[in-house]
Amino acid sequence: MYYLYLFILPLLFLPHANAGSTDTIRLATYLEPPMVDKVNNRYVGKNIEVVKLLAKNLKKKILFIPCPAARCLLLLKRGQADMMISVRKTPERERYLSFISPPFFTQHFPLRFFINSNNDLHIDNYQDLTPLSIGVIRGSSYFDRFDHDNQLTKVEVSSREQLVHMLLKNRIDTFIEREESVVSWLPESQYKKAFRLANYQYDRSVDSYIAIAKRSPLQQELPQLSATLARLVDTGVIGKILDKEDK
Repeated sequence: MYYLYLFILPLLFLPHANAGSTDTIRLATYLEPPMVDKVNNRYVGKNIEVVKLLAKNLKKKILFIPCPAARCLLLLKRGQADMMISVRKTPERERYLSFISPPFFTQHFPLRFFINSNNDLHIDNYQDLTPLSIGVIRGSSYFDRFDHDNQLTKVEVSSREQLVHMLLKNRIDTFIEREESVVSWLPESQYKKAFRLANYQYDRSVDSYIAIAKRSPLQQELPQLSATLARLVDTGVIGKILDKEDK
């Protein structure tokens, strides 16, 4: 199988929906170590392994389209990408995405609020967020109350790396993220000195889906995609990938 990599491609030249091919999956790809990372110009990580396994079983190639999370969703909405992995299902997203059942993963790691260790700030409950500037990833969905709370001051950025550096420079008061998605952006010793975690956290399980653009040629293959994914989940193959220890 061949995996095609797309590194720098202006939006103007991205393929339109009718340019898609059913033998190639155009995967909208944003970095989320350790689930998705880029090492030596190759995409690696557990989510990448899951998509490669799915593509192999469907006898398809993968075209990786790098994009920040918000741009990835825009490409899907326009039919300029076919698939995105690890997507939270929301009513707004269901207008332009089909979510393949079953979810390939249930996220059990809590959403945490990170604080600069030099800041005496305390976040002990949801109400403590009201006066704060809170870093978020543009286009991301966290939990319903937070997502729809227009009273909160949310500072949107395009990457977790930006969140880390903005908090280090005290340009925001806190940011929301799962710890596993943050620790890789700093050496462990620096991470432990730089940040502390607020007492308040959102600790409920969230299903992660593989989503297909409704304007994608892959729409006609949804039954096959769902059946293949269900088989890989039920046989434990995907579980073994996700349960592997991070290197």
